[in-house]
Amino acid sequence: MAKKGPLSKIEAFYAEEQRKLGKSVEDIALDLDRPSKSIANHLDKLNIKPPSNTTGAGKHFVRQSGATIMTENASTYGDVKKRGVINSRRSESYITQAKKEQ
Repeated sequence: MAKKGPLSKIEAFYAEEQRKLGKSVEDIALDLDRPSKSIANHLDKLNIKPPSNTTGAGKHFVRQSGATIMTENASTYGDVKKRGVINSRRSESYITQAKKEQ
């Protein structure tokens, strides 16, 4: 049977942080042994939404205990981002060449 009454400070903190990490309201409610409606009400009151699914190189790393490995997708994403910055008009004035091509 799920607990009743208001969330404790620890439960509220746990719910907020887990939601920011992308955990579903139902999973948080199961972890805390609380009704999902009370968890959803608390998160809605604070306007805490799950993280958006933006693309970035960070999502393409493989993380295990003690090691982080860059995948091919992360490497490619980083190269594309670098190329975009180097080729921008603003940074072209800062690039110098040792010997100009003739």
